[in-house]
Amino acid sequence: VMASHNYDEAVSNVQVTAEDGKLNVTWEGGQADVAVTKEYSTDSRVWTASGENGCTVEVPTGAEADYARYTMTITTESGAVTTYDGRMDDSYSRPYSGTVAAATRRMDVPLSKDWYQMVYTTVTGGEESAERIITRYSDQMPTIDSSVDTIKVKLIDYRGNESEIVEIPNCLGVSVASVSGETTIQAGMQMQFSATVKNYTETDAVTWSVSNNTSADTEIDENGLLTIAEDESGTGYYRQILIMATSVEEPSASGSIYVSVDPAYVLRIVDGEYAYIGTTTEFAVYYKGTALPAEDFEWKVESVGSWYPDISSPDTKIENGVLTIGADETAPYVKVTATAEDGTVYELNPSVVQLYSLSPSNASTAPGASQQYAVTNQKTGESLPASSFTWSIEGLYGAVIVSEDTAIDENGLFTKGADETAMYIRITATDKETGTTYSTNNFYYGGYSLTAASVQADTAEAPVPAPAPANDDPAVSQEVVWTVEGANSADTKVDENGTLTIGIDETAEQLYVTATSAADETKSDTAVVNVTPKEKYYVEVIAGEHGTVTPGSGEYYEGTDVTFTFTPDEGYMVDKVTVDGKEVSLTDGKYTLTVTGTTQIEASFKVNPDAPDTGDYTTAAAAVLLAAIAAAGTALYIIRRRRA
Repeated sequence: VMASHNYDEAVSNVQVTAEDGKLNVTWEGGQADVAVTKEYSTDSRVWTASGENGCTVEVPTGAEADYARYTMTITTESGAVTTYDGRMDDSYSRPYSGTVAAATRRMDVPLSKDWYQMVYTTVTGGEESAERIITRYSDQMPTIDSSVDTIKVKLIDYRGNESEIVEIPNCLGVSVASVSGETTIQAGMQMQFSATVKNYTETDAVTWSVSNNTSADTEIDENGLLTIAEDESGTGYYRQILIMATSVEEPSASGSIYVSVDPAYVLRIVDGEYAYIGTTTEFAVYYKGTALPAEDFEWKVESVGSWYPDISSPDTKIENGVLTIGADETAPYVKVTATAEDGTVYELNPSVVQLYSLSPSNASTAPGASQQYAVTNQKTGESLPASSFTWSIEGLYGAVIVSEDTAIDENGLFTKGADETAMYIRITATDKETGTTYSTNNFYYGGYSLTAASVQADTAEAPVPAPAPANDDPAVSQEVVWTVEGANSADTKVDENGTLTIGIDETAEQLYVTATSAADETKSDTAVVNVTPKEKYYVEVIAGEHGTVTPGSGEYYEGTDVTFTFTPDEGYMVDKVTVDGKEVSLTDGKYTLTVTGTTQIEASFKVNPDAPDTGDYTTAAAAVLLAAIAAAGTALYIIRRRRA
């Protein structure tokens, strides 16, 4: 069977415009019938219409259309067929239909095929949070805190359509807190904890557990009462144990809190954390939470050590537990010791800081807005009269102040001009009588919203989210160029994906990470990354007779693994190696120490009874051998804490 078609009889110049629920089609070629079917669909419906050189086909609207592909056939009276493929109207964004996973507390990725941004708020106790935005391919789905009751979500697609707002319940969540609000406890004491279970359906009961403890006598009962054994030391540098409450209804849901454990006897500042220059600070030795009489101890204040500046002021002294810091003191730390009658020494190295500072610190002021500054007593929170100071501003990190309206008045009120473009401005208050200056920085990042958490100097990577384009056109490139400024380490860098790597030897306290639009260099944003430098420790090696230890004395960053090699002299062998008094084993004559704090390593050497016989049996040789056995030496390592 053969079929013939005269394509000259088919319609031509087909034009289609889509609007909600309609396809408006025109053609050249006279009367024709139009049929529309959706592609890639199980929908068997066909939408039809007829007309002379054009017609309107009624098609699905809203969620049924949603930019769906279609195939249109236009058939003339002679049977000639013309096919046209296109898309229906896109004026609809599918609502969010996900949940919050109980195991991870993370929101599900939207199922909508064309979502671009997810806008959400959290509702806790009837209070709704500010809006937060998650951008597709740039941000991870958010983790929802267990305290949240519900989440309100809307989706925005690439064409700017917004979905209806849906409110979803949070998953069952458990939060844990100490009743007193404290998170540090002395060995031998008790601490009460409470657990709050939200969004449960059957029971809010929990089971309590404790981990990371070093003593089997440290336990927590069914009511959340923690008992710390007197010999408990906790785990890790911060001597922590982990308290956990697990939901009986949903075992994958739990809440936890870390608690630091101090020894049963510990030296502390009675009120506060710092010693302030020009003031007095009271110290006490506490036993199981009770301050012991100061007169029971001999008190002493001295410089921390050779790696820190010495005490500079003759007025810095301590008497009966009360430390006075001289007004001209320049040492950043001092060492306070309390010696008991039995010779036990308790030690604390408090930070020595200025009593006054300019606040607020590192505030952000938008163009056209103002910020009040004051010189504040850090100990009492009281502010000094603004009239006692001369106030000034300057551009920071190369920024130039361009607005005539950007100024600070005699009362410390800073105003940023509406046309100001400088992102970094330093605020300074100078005491009119003493000349003492107090400074802080004011930052503002307009346009994009770029954020980064504080990180610790390390070789670990710190991801910084990339900003999205400032328009809804999906055709505009979302690529950005990343740069980092302010680094002192050659290993501190940011890659093309916005992953910031902090060098382990980084000493800068702040880094400035900037993302600049690849499509428009005038659009950029900068995040300030606060860096906590790695602590550095000095390792002093003192080798005894008849053996050597390598490497020798040197400095190492916290967390560094240092491998020591113990090499006895000919005819000798390693006798014993101890770390903080506990004997350790060597592997092939080596021991690897992870530098975490003050540590003592002792090594002793002895005659090797299996050494080859030299044949020297003279009295002199025997005497030397006996002396060597009697005087086998030790190698001692003292690791002192030092801030990099």
